[in-house]
Amino acid sequence: MAKVLIVDDLESNRFVLKALFRLFGPNSGIEILEASSGVSSVEIIRTQMPDLVLLDIKMERDDSGIEVVKLIRSIPGFRDTPVWAVTAQAMEAHNGMESDRDRCLRAGFSRYITKPLDQGELLKDISEVLGIPIPDRVKSRMGDL
Repeated sequence: MAKVLIVDDLESNRFVLKALFRLFGPNSGIEILEASSGVSSVEIIRTQMPDLVLLDIKMERDDSGIEVVKLIRSIPGFRDTPVWAVTAQAMEAHNGMESDRDRCLRAGFSRYITKPLDQGELLKDISEVLGIPIPDRVKSRMGDL
């Protein structure tokens, strides 16, 4: 069974991501784990070893997700596990400052996802990473996936 950890301090944001995973169906073999803080997510990662982590950048503090991904990458056996930044703050580079995307990728995230989410693209990426096919009923409803 594939394990996915969704980390966000807002329950409504976790709900949206869980709904996306439900599109794979009840027999998809995906177990959803949740954390409402960066601190609790690190403990879940140590004990549950999820196959994919979706981590909000801005939780308790502005850069808490960036601090957390650095901790996650120091956990033995978790160096190459996909950890995706999920954020509404998509600041572009300007005046010599790097973009949020570049900063996240440099910190250790493997992907940078902005809200609002592109459900079709995210479904394809999840399918690829977890090796779980997108159901035909979802493909036909969402168009060409």
